[in-house]
Amino acid sequence: MPQQPTPDYEATMNIRYVVGTTERTVEVLTGGFSLADHVARLDPRNSGTQWVTFILAAGGGIALRGSAIIAIEQHGND
Repeated sequence: MPQQPTPDYEATMNIRYVVGTTERTVEVLTGGFSLADHVARLDPRNSGTQWVTFILAAGGGIALRGSAIIAIEQHGND
């Protein structure tokens, strides 16, 4: 049986979002989830909420409205 790859819980990605008219970028941990998993979390039908929480790479967390996120950029560390 082929062995499943071990998720990289320390991998990071950038989230670009807008607050008012200002675009910001934050680096977050992937938590071992794929980019597709994170995109699915943004759909309120999947999460039941407008807010999605991410763990910041520097520590702590950030809750963002899915509608404020304009891009999720996966780093080349997968």
